Amino acid sequence: DYERLDPPTLSDCESRCGTEPECRAFSYNIAKKVCFLKHAGDMPLIRHAEAITGIKIAEVSPPEEPQFSSGTGFAVSGDGLILTNFHVVYRCDVIAIEGLGAGKIEAVDRANDLALVKFEGHPSPVTFRSGSVQVGETIFATGYPYSGFLGLHFTDGIVSSITGPENDPTFLQFTAPIQPGNSGGPLLDDRGQVVGVINARLRDIEMLEASGALPQNINFAIHGDLAERFLKRNGVEPVMAASSDALAPSEIAKRAKFYTYRLTCLGEN
Repeated sequence: DYERLDPPTLSDCESRCGTEPECRAFSYNIAKKVCFLKHAGDMPLIRHAEAITGIKIAEVSPPEEPQFSSGTGFAVSGDGLILTNFHVVYRCDVIAIEGLGAGKIEAVDRANDLALVKFEGHPSPVTFRSGSVQVGETIFATGYPYSGFLGLHFTDGIVSSITGPENDPTFLQFTAPIQPGNSGGPLLDDRGQVVGVINARLRDIEMLEASGALPQNINFAIHGDLAERFLKRNGVEPVMAASSDALAPSEIAKRAKFYTYRLTCLGEN
């Protein structure tokens, strides 16, 4: 049987259902000003012209939208090790790559924003450059911006500084355009060799508010030699390149497809 109450208003009826743990729904007869509360296991309430029925608000949960973000990583060994930024993966319940499945974090360097993730597979490892990068050199940024909506994105520019904000030696600055999702991707020289790990772009709105001007192509990457040392500390010997001739940009982009991956972070905690 239903529990019958006689509150004076519809809102009282709804409130009473809301405060009683066993109540699942209510029906308020407008003409008779009578409230019926439905408990678990009761027969369904009958809808008719004189009644307003409703269910307990607490019983109606909005559908949960899957939480995810994405970034970029690149293969540094032939046994499934992918290098990326720590900030791309540190809050992930699951880190996934299409075609390689789910991976697990093998090592991190929080101070330098680097992470090594292990996947099942045998990707082609990237080649690191031997020697330091110089201001004015041509570079190429590779990655999957906007959750891969644009596919593998390949842009060019130059090295504009070998230090980051406030002369931080961790970073170099470059002008090749990048977007959200490029983080963790490889920064390549004109031979297709890694000279940095793409990290961030100067935020337009923050700089506009601070300086009154919009920044133009000010982006940052972690120096390649820092990434090399991180790999060696964790038992990975990076593939180092001997001196070679410059490649056509189209060839660099073609090769990048084989070692650059979109990382999807599922269920951020």
